Order: sequence, then C-alpha cells, then structure tokens
Amino acid sequence: MDAEVAALAAEAAEHQLAVHRAAARQRSAPLMSTALTMQQLRAVLLVDLEGPLTGHALAERLGVSTATTSGLVDRLVEHGVVARTEDPADRRVRRVALTEAGARTVRELADAGRAMSDHLLLQLDVEDLRALVRGLAAVRAVVEREREGGRG
Repeated sequence: MDAEVAALAAEAAEHQLAVHRAAARQRSAPLMSTALTMQQLRAVLLVDLEGPLTGHALAERLGVSTATTSGLVDRLVEHGVVARTEDPADRRVRRVALTEAGARTVRELADAGRAMSDHLLLQLDVEDLRALVRGLAAVRAVVEREREGGRG
C-alpha cells in the first residue's frame, strides 16, 4: 500500500471517529429511552430486516431455544411492537411480525442523528460538500463490491 494512501486513510478514519463520537449522544437517545432489552431489540430488528419470521426461525437467528424465543415474543407482544400472525401458507404456523409501533421504533432508531447530520452537512460550502459526496460514493462502491464478492 502506498504510504500516502495509508496516511490519508488513517486521517479520514480519525475524522470519521471524531464526528461519530460528537454525534453519539443524539444518535443514541432513542436507544437509551427504549424499554426493550438488547435481546428484544435484536429480535425486533431481525423481524424488520427479514419480514415476519416463525418462532423457530427467530430462535435460530438469535441463537436461543424456541422456549426462550416464545417468552421473548410474549414480552414484545406486551410492549405492542410485534404481533403473532397466521402464516398464509399454513394456518397452523404463527409468524412474528412488526406492528406499526414496532416499525415506528425501528424508524426512530434508524433516523436517530439524521437531523444533526443534515444540519452539519448544510453548513459545508458547496465545494466541500461535492468532495464529500464523491468520497462517500467511492466508499459505497467499495462496500458494494465487497458485498458482491462475498456472495460468489
């Protein structure tokens, strides 16, 4: 690796870390105010990412027993963030699906810090913003290439 590339990459990483640390309080506010445990939050995020899951599939992805998952889902139902729904292909099977409140919780977590980010970006002059967009587009392209390479 070229020494200049390594130095610039290290400097970029340092700037990125400083920005992330400065914004951490605002980004983490919804996470800190949720009544959900980390395991419950993991389950909600899995259902959001993958769509309605059977209890068995959710247990497998969480790495816990189906009995543990059943209790976990019971508590999430009590919180109103998931519901047990009938599987359209097999009425004997129940799936765990997000409710509107669950979807709203996920959106709040995903959107945390977005207002601050937007505010900061709008303070950059147009040339700096163009350079940032070019740089982020390049990083995104690398991420997408890496992801595609991992599939093959």
